[in-house]
Amino acid sequence: MRSAAKVLVLAVCLATGQMTAQQGAAPAMPFEEALAKTAAFEVGEDRAPLYALEKHVLAATQNPAESKRIEQALIRALEGKSTLMGKDQICRRLSLIGSAASVPALARLLASAETADMARYALERIPGPEVDAALRNMLPKTSGKVKIGIVNTLGRRGSATSVAALRALIPGSDEQVAFAAAAALGWIGDRTAAQALSSARAATKGALRTEVERAWLRCGEQMVARKENQEAFAVFKELSGSGENLVRLGALRGLAMSGGKLAIPLLAAALQDPDAAVQAQAIRQLSAVDGPEATAALVQALPNLQPLGKIRLLAALADRGDRAALPAVIKSVGDEAVSVRIAALQALEKLGDESVVMLLAQTAVRTGSEGGTVTDAPATGGVPNERGMRPVLATETSAARTSLYRMHGSAVDQAILANLPKAEPGVKVELILAASERAIPGAADVLIPLASDSNATLRRTAIQALRAAAGPAHVDNLVQLLSKSAGAERRELARALAAALGRSDKASLAPVTSAYRAAPDLDLKSSLLSVMAQTGRPEALTELRAALKDPNADLRRSAVLALAEWPNPEPMPDLIGVARNDSSFAVQILALQSYLRLMALPSSRTPGETLAMLAEAMKLARRADEKRAILSQAARINHPGALALVESAMQDPEVGAEARVAADQIRQKLTPVRRQ
Repeated sequence: MRSAAKVLVLAVCLATGQMTAQQGAAPAMPFEEALAKTAAFEVGEDRAPLYALEKHVLAATQNPAESKRIEQALIRALEGKSTLMGKDQICRRLSLIGSAASVPALARLLASAETADMARYALERIPGPEVDAALRNMLPKTSGKVKIGIVNTLGRRGSATSVAALRALIPGSDEQVAFAAAAALGWIGDRTAAQALSSARAATKGALRTEVERAWLRCGEQMVARKENQEAFAVFKELSGSGENLVRLGALRGLAMSGGKLAIPLLAAALQDPDAAVQAQAIRQLSAVDGPEATAALVQALPNLQPLGKIRLLAALADRGDRAALPAVIKSVGDEAVSVRIAALQALEKLGDESVVMLLAQTAVRTGSEGGTVTDAPATGGVPNERGMRPVLATETSAARTSLYRMHGSAVDQAILANLPKAEPGVKVELILAASERAIPGAADVLIPLASDSNATLRRTAIQALRAAAGPAHVDNLVQLLSKSAGAERRELARALAAALGRSDKASLAPVTSAYRAAPDLDLKSSLLSVMAQTGRPEALTELRAALKDPNADLRRSAVLALAEWPNPEPMPDLIGVARNDSSFAVQILALQSYLRLMALPSSRTPGETLAMLAEAMKLARRADEKRAILSQAARINHPGALALVESAMQDPEVGAEARVAADQIRQKLTPVRRQ
């Protein structure tokens, strides 16, 4: 204990600056001189003797004989004609080196309010029963702050032999002393201290009784730390009926820590407490107890709670992850309170399995507008309206979808796919969304038939989901679906087809090129050109280049628009050629726009090469938006030629202002940064 205290005090000295460079710089000073000057020390004087004395004391802690010699010298100085500040400094040194021999001299200082605190500082750190005895002997001889200080020191020392003396102070006339005595017993925290506080509790009331209970609670916590769980449980059991909330909350926590399953009945009873804080603590602590008994107690309490309690309990059940609670959570999805229904739906994210897939999908169904309005869904509990439907808020829709998307397990995936063909249209939509969000393997096989369903909403949802689900094996099906579709659905199918091809470099483009060549109308050809362009395949570029030369201007236009979706700058020479030479003014404009879009893609071109291409584009630009696009790209080039290019456009009434801004940006790049 002593060696640990020495290390601790040394660390404190270093941390607080008591041993600093100033100390190290202090001149060598013999012990006797340092002690004499310390004993006569006054505020404002040179502190070098204090540092020198501390050096001698710390060095002596490594030599028992020297330690004893220095301790005796410090005692003599303390009993001699020392100043008040000198006594304080000597007491601090005795806290490092003192033994039972120092106790009488220090104890005498306890009688005076001027010196009591400095004496306690030393005594608190000196081991041995002599210190406790001296402190107890001074209790009847002191009063007020001095007595409170002694009581505090006994508590900090954990003086088990002082329990009776401290207990005797609790019913005294000095309330502050009684408060301190109760707190000290709590810090001592052994069985005898707990017994003393138990008897004191029965004899006190008001604020003092609360303080006694808090101290008794601290006893229980210390017992738990020492693994004395049986004794601690008895303490917490008594305090769980306290009328003081903080004590009761602490007792409930202690019950769970010390009692385990034994605490379940007490914690379950607290679940019905009308105080929300107590109820919340009971839920928290009961949910921390392992085993099915705790789950059963939580489930049993659920129907009898108010909405806030139900919400908290449902969250606790979700965190426990015990699926034995699943039936109770499912039942709560039909609670009268919307907030409880939402909490139950959220709990299903962790507790749900394949059995709740349809419940979640049905709850998520929307038959009206969103944005917080009320819609109808099939009744799953609660009071149905006149159509047999229960109102579902948009927040419930969101909670149901989130749980459906996040529940774990391949069995959930299988249930979603298995229920898709036989579900009602609205539920099918939700199951499709879930299949897409969960990226269920094999979902595309179920979605392909639904992509031609007669229900427009269902059809569009399936098509959108195919964009994430379809793979190379579904290319033929997608080509067929695209050929039979129109409008927005055709555009979505084109994206899905391009995505499916993009999932494998080995996927054949032949079904797409064959369909393109056989396409009976321009709109279908345009869609298939778009698909080919998104793949970035060499064979696709061959087809697109041929389309750029087609006599039909509308087909050339479609090819130009498709090339704007090409994933790299490779077709740029083709596009600039069309912008320069095509017989259709409209196709020329679209070609230049597509050219500028591809120019913005990452490439290995040098700034000079990019500048030359922009200059060529500026010659062909006829519209203000094209010129602005060129100026915007030129402004990002750190090259003198870029400045000349944008300056040439400053007199253009359509883009002069933009040209001046671009010129300023380029000048800033070209101007070397001046060093400060």
